[in-house]
Amino acid sequence: MESIEIEMECEPLPKGNQKVCPFCESEYVHLDAVEELHPTDDYSAYRVTTSRTGASVSITSTAEPVKTSFRGNGVCLVQSCEEGHRWKEIHGFHKGFLFVDVQRLPDAEIEG
Repeated sequence: MESIEIEMECEPLPKGNQKVCPFCESEYVHLDAVEELHPTDDYSAYRVTTSRTGASVSITSTAEPVKTSFRGNGVCLVQSCEEGHRWKEIHGFHKGFLFVDVQRLPDAEIEG
């Protein structure tokens, strides 16, 4: 498979192009982890999670496959807003279609 080089020089996006929290519409959204879903033939996938806390990066994987509603590759973006809402945005490929779903996670406790 051919690798794709991505230039990581970021310009500010025009107003309105940033992600907002789907629960409170806060513009202060963080990308907490990325989960790659590597499919099997029976609607399940092995999950590899990359997350970062401060300067520390961790990579974990599942020993057993997790159930999915698709048979192709998938990516989950684990996100949170500064109001404490947490969610997964799941992108899953199945039979020529790319499906997107949002699953709410337990809210984080905000220190104050």
